Amino acid sequence: MRPTATKCGQGPPVQTWLLRCRDRQAARLDAAWQNRADDLPLSTPEEALILASIIEKETGIAEERRTVSSVFVNRLNTGMRLQTDPTVIYGVTEGRGTLGRGLRQSELRGETPWNTYVIDGLPPTPIANPGQASIEAALNPDETDYIFFVADGTGGHAFATNLADHQSERRGMAADRSRTRQPVTPEQDRRAMSESANPLNDPVHRRSLAQDALRQLAFFHASLKDGDGFHTLDWAGAPMPGDVQELHTTTRLVHSYALGQLGGVAGCDELVDQGMRYLWSHHRDAENRGYVWALDGDTVKDQRKLAYGHVFVLLAGASAKMVGHPDADRLIDDVDSILRDKYWEDDQGLFCDEFNSDWSPFSTYRA
Repeated sequence: MRPTATKCGQGPPVQTWLLRCRDRQAARLDAAWQNRADDLPLSTPEEALILASIIEKETGIAEERRTVSSVFVNRLNTGMRLQTDPTVIYGVTEGRGTLGRGLRQSELRGETPWNTYVIDGLPPTPIANPGQASIEAALNPDETDYIFFVADGTGGHAFATNLADHQSERRGMAADRSRTRQPVTPEQDRRAMSESANPLNDPVHRRSLAQDALRQLAFFHASLKDGDGFHTLDWAGAPMPGDVQELHTTTRLVHSYALGQLGGVAGCDELVDQGMRYLWSHHRDAENRGYVWALDGDTVKDQRKLAYGHVFVLLAGASAKMVGHPDADRLIDDVDSILRDKYWEDDQGLFCDEFNSDWSPFSTYRA
């Protein structure tokens, strides 16, 4: 309903007044919807109302409502989660009053239909009763590249287009707040700065990393060959002619897609299976033991056996074991024994780096 002041005298019952407010809100929402900006990531007036309710809770400063709206619109357009605290609070309180305290980390991670740190897109319902200004901001945001904002301590916000600037603003706000607090110990200050400087503590940064991982998994899925092994892809993601498959790329594909499989990404298991088969049937030298460096289909292109490559084979096996691959133990046992028998030198306390396929020395480098 429309949250504006209404003069009430003796007359219709309260329910009638509420229905009138609802109808006025619907009419104003419809009018704003008809005048909305082009290419918004909103499909219905109801979605606009949900976004407006988030803007209503995020800022009380009229001048920045459209800028706040631009952040959320930019995030929706790029597939980023909204990650806005008021939605978390609504999920915790179920809309029954205020929280009365700061949010806990467990609540930021908690799964509710409204928690925009864990759900994609908009929550299912509004989280507040937005005013007309917030509705108009949702439907006509400023044109910006902002995807971050942080409270500036004055009731407003500082906006940023990238994570580095956003973190700088956050550290600056924290420093300003610290000047009004009681002194902290050097250890407390060191720990606080260490935590704030670590981007892995930032849920927005973690989300961007996850999105990038999904893009990479989707891109390199095209490397899967119909037969054995993998294509090498060009910058456009197309298989390159005459591609040579090196040991470290085969093993990294197994490792990366095993992580994707652990994360529940569909289609990762087939790349893990293909990589595990190719390692055992093609890279592995069944006659002399060890794993050759480079192949072109069934042809060995580089017969060297590198400690570096064998450590990656161990990584591939360990990653495959994490997803329960039936051949993981076989691969791990094989490469572990080779690393111990062929590469490790007790007298040096180092790995010998390179051998020829018959285990004759290729170089004297140690690592």
